[in-house]
Amino acid sequence: MKPLFPLLLMLSLTGCSAHTWWPDVDSEAICANKWKPEGHINTTHIVATMAGVPEYSAERYALYSQVPDAQWFRFSAPAVSVWATLVPWEWDYRYEVNAILHSLHGGNQEQITERRSRLVNEINDYARLDLRENDWKVGFLIHALGDSYAHVYQRNPQSDQQAYGPAIGHVVSKGIYSADSIQENMENYLAYIHALYDALNTGNGNQNKLYNLKHSVDYWQTKDDAYIAGKIAEFNISDSAPIHYCEHQEWAKEVTKQDVSLFLKELKHKLREDV
Repeated sequence: MKPLFPLLLMLSLTGCSAHTWWPDVDSEAICANKWKPEGHINTTHIVATMAGVPEYSAERYALYSQVPDAQWFRFSAPAVSVWATLVPWEWDYRYEVNAILHSLHGGNQEQITERRSRLVNEINDYARLDLRENDWKVGFLIHALGDSYAHVYQRNPQSDQQAYGPAIGHVVSKGIYSADSIQENMENYLAYIHALYDALNTGNGNQNKLYNLKHSVDYWQTKDDAYIAGKIAEFNISDSAPIHYCEHQEWAKEVTKQDVSLFLKELKHKLREDV
């Protein structure tokens, strides 16, 4: 394990470069890991298609909504929490990745609701511009919106929700359901589907298809997460052309750490964490 520390430190020290080499950009072994695609890439693709988003844009939104997890070293909360802690000048980036991108902000019910609303508005604003260079931003915003529903807990059915915090995230599960589990977090997942549809609806959305998706997912809630993941993947294939992250890694390479850092700083201001 000792040789790994200098490597992580070296990569951290060069982290501000837009063209820095990162170990997860081309790794087929890492790409083979599915990163729970049902919650991000598959759900995004299904809902974007239902909302009337053109197929090419729907594919790109879906891909980029997976990048914050799939490009694990640069953007995932667990990895950034480790290497960015080693370098003081990366502490702001660590916070922004955790609290902004992965919605581990530690807020109360009012703050959670306000954040979700503002993320929906941000997605809608960027999507309406219909600019190719904004596709990754829409995808990252969608990831943050999804995580704002997944990274919360409540002590009991009568209590308000609380967001997991940026320090340790949901390493320790709290409350009555587990983070990132659709089966245990069904009500929030169904609410997320509806919020994402509203955020992406171009005026040509198909409400009947949205209802069918929500009804199907609700029917599956007696099953485990693996079953639900398989069904969502099947739904994606049957309702729209399937998209797989591993086939489009070149899109992920377009997103640099520098660009993401600047975007998250702007987004932090827009979300007004003091609310």
